[in-house]
Amino acid sequence: MRRALANQRSGASRTWVVADDAGGIVAYYASATASILRETATKRASRNQPEAIPAVLLARLAVDSGHQGQGLAGALLKHFILKALEVSSIVGARVLLVHAEDEEARAFYLHHDFEPSPIDGLTLMRVIKDVL
Repeated sequence: MRRALANQRSGASRTWVVADDAGGIVAYYASATASILRETATKRASRNQPEAIPAVLLARLAVDSGHQGQGLAGALLKHFILKALEVSSIVGARVLLVHAEDEEARAFYLHHDFEPSPIDGLTLMRVIKDVL
């Protein structure tokens, strides 16, 4: 979380937080603009796109272990997608992008209609217009 705060202050990313009644952080995500090279993107994402495909990156999504299983990750992902739609209408972006930390995280994103990169199964993306 310290890194997220430093990145927020420097403008490198934006962080959204879920807090409990006592003000403790129970979940958060960080997002940023990014790009992905065409050869690392899915066929659908790379079709008719420049070499560097514009993206909105879900840089980090975390839920405290004591609050897992309550739907917070899914709710934060939905919030990220809604914010990414806003961003893409202003700056232009083709895909939502995430780098899954492990196979469990990969399964979570696959369940939410993200598709793996053909060269890196832990890099997943979803074409933004498919969300609309």
